[in-house]
Amino acid sequence: LFSVQQGAFFFYTSADGNYVLRGDLLSLSDQRNLTEEAQQSFRVAALNKLTDKDTINFSPEKTKASHRITVFTDVDCPYCHQMHQMIPQLLEAGIAVRYVMYPRAGVDSHSYQKTVHAWCQRANKAELDQLMKGGSTPAKLTTCTHPIKQQFELAAELGLQGTPSIILADGRLIPGLAPFDELVRVVKATK
Repeated sequence: LFSVQQGAFFFYTSADGNYVLRGDLLSLSDQRNLTEEAQQSFRVAALNKLTDKDTINFSPEKTKASHRITVFTDVDCPYCHQMHQMIPQLLEAGIAVRYVMYPRAGVDSHSYQKTVHAWCQRANKAELDQLMKGGSTPAKLTTCTHPIKQQFELAAELGLQGTPSIILADGRLIPGLAPFDELVRVVKATK
């Protein structure tokens, strides 16, 4: 078999190209999911290209973060709102959080415009907090130079289909909201 990669998606083909298989390639001898390992490596490489200027960052104030997670989030997602409420506890647990904005309604949607507003006001986290509580949309949405379209495209490249999408330092993906205790346990077990 030969592997073919398109973004975070991996396919397997016969040498003559007549057969293509999409799915997980498992190594039974050592019980490894080779496809997931390749996807994890791809995610790590893609996220390593992001700088702090490309994301909205939350870091513990009293201590140095022992771990960091990347969360693809949407200001209109109720589960993202719940995730956002966990940030103080995550920081207290020594876990830094960086947001990559992923307005799932698409580029140029009203959600996208609210996301741009949140990005432009990122120095004032109260604006983001208000949006992430499901609060009313500000009367005047601001705009500025922003990376939201590129972040939306990155989410598509990574094959993300929902929010929140939590990516650990080793590239593992937690699709959706995870209970706080379980999330902390998994994050702290990550090398």
